[in-house]
Amino acid sequence: FFEEDAMQSMQAKMNKVLIDETPEDGIVPQRDKFADPFKAYLPVVNQRAFLLALESVVASLADDVETMCLLVGLDPDYIPAENDPLRFKKLMDMLFSAFPLRKDPSRVGEFMIESWPRLRNLLPDEVAQLPEEQVENWLRGHLTRVRLNQRRNRPTILLHQSQRFGDEEWYSFAEDFPYDDDPV
Repeated sequence: FFEEDAMQSMQAKMNKVLIDETPEDGIVPQRDKFADPFKAYLPVVNQRAFLLALESVVASLADDVETMCLLVGLDPDYIPAENDPLRFKKLMDMLFSAFPLRKDPSRVGEFMIESWPRLRNLLPDEVAQLPEEQVENWLRGHLTRVRLNQRRNRPTILLHQSQRFGDEEWYSFAEDFPYDDDPV
């Protein structure tokens, strides 16, 4: 969006310059490629504007994640200050650690008591309204498949090739979910 908007603005300015510089006979003089900024491959958005836009987006996302943290009942006293340069990362860490799940399928019942009532508030209605027994059975099966596949298959992801991979106590959606061969 920013690139397209900036490009249109630059084209309008170039058209105005060309019209202003056109001689009365109407013949536009031939220009070399360095006179036209579109042929010189100059950046459309400068670095400062890009960083300001990025900072604004991250601040907005941090506000949304803060709202989610409060919705799931995290203590507002631990929310990082708005001027904290690591605010977004800290909020994401807080949110992801708010629903600890052990990889042991026999411990799913604990998760359903401690975390599911809060987690379901963040999920779409189609998932949040599923019967708890159905969610618990799916989660138990999911953890069983993940653990089995991590032990059985040679890890193809470079970060997963350590000796201890698959033996972690806590489930990580980013690291473990890809090992479920039947997620639905």
